[in-house]
Amino acid sequence: MKEDIKYTSIDDLSPREWEVMNYMVKGNSDRKVGKILGISPRTARFHVDTVKDRLGLPTRVAVADWFGWQRGQRMAQKSSDI
Repeated sequence: MKEDIKYTSIDDLSPREWEVMNYMVKGNSDRKVGKILGISPRTARFHVDTVKDRLGLPTRVAVADWFGWQRGQRMAQKSSDI
């Protein structure tokens, strides 16, 4: 497990990494993500591992939790701007 926790912003991920993460956090396997995006399961896994590494998170579940927290933060920010 990595000791270096980064918690990068969603905006710091590439469009493809964000796309893969979006499908991954919905519970899709690498095979399913690959099929949806027209890439191999191995390539999907590579993107998942890159997202985990860039965020400094050890598991897919941790990424899903972080993604949900980020989405909540953005919604809170938008509602406070009104």
